Amino acid sequence: MIFSLSACSIETPESLKKDPYHGLFKKKGRRAIENLPYQQLATVNIDTISSTLYELYLNELKLDPDYAKLDKQQRINKLINLILLAQKAKQEKLDKQRVLKEQIRLDALNRLAQAYLKKYSSSLVISNEDLERAYLKNYKFRKNQEYKTRHIVVKTRDQASALLRQLAKGADFKTLARKNSIGPSASFGGALEWFRPDKVDPAFAKAVISMRPGEMSRFPFKTKHGWHIVMLEAVRTTSPPPFEEVKAT
Repeated sequence: MIFSLSACSIETPESLKKDPYHGLFKKKGRRAIENLPYQQLATVNIDTISSTLYELYLNELKLDPDYAKLDKQQRINKLINLILLAQKAKQEKLDKQRVLKEQIRLDALNRLAQAYLKKYSSSLVISNEDLERAYLKNYKFRKNQEYKTRHIVVKTRDQASALLRQLAKGADFKTLARKNSIGPSASFGGALEWFRPDKVDPAFAKAVISMRPGEMSRFPFKTKHGWHIVMLEAVRTTSPPPFEEVKAT
């Protein structure tokens, strides 16, 4: 649905109704604008296109793959068409619909919150001492160990216990994982990537750090994913990144 520039008018009505969008496309008119704090590029019925609005619109329009093919007038025309569509929506009181009204409100709230956070962060000064304390807490004082494991996860404790009994009798862990585990690692024989304990479920971490390489959990344990059996394959100690590298980020 595209409107032409003929909807722009330079006539100024003697008075405006309470709902200025009522009958907007039946009778031409524009709201009188005085002492604008910005450059006025165009007036579309009762709405003004300011240079600020135009620049903001261009920032979004640049995402259009055909942006480079448009000249300035074509870009302004696209903004005018957008305003005309919005005016038509207001004329038909679509902005009074509950869901749309709340969506518009939510967008305004997000933008205001982001503006405040941007202002707050620009005035926030973090001392070198604060950065060093954070570095010691998050890197130096933590346990810089990573664990390599395999696991089998099933829906019930009875299932996990039955698998443990099979493992105790010499069953192959990888084979049981492929056949029984409901986790995404099943196709890899239950193999997981190297991880730090603080990056996994606390119950999983607790079981792993109490084991030695080559050992298997003695009892099933539960996480939000199900009931687990874990075999610890290896442990390695890692070095924390240099302070200057972390500080730069």
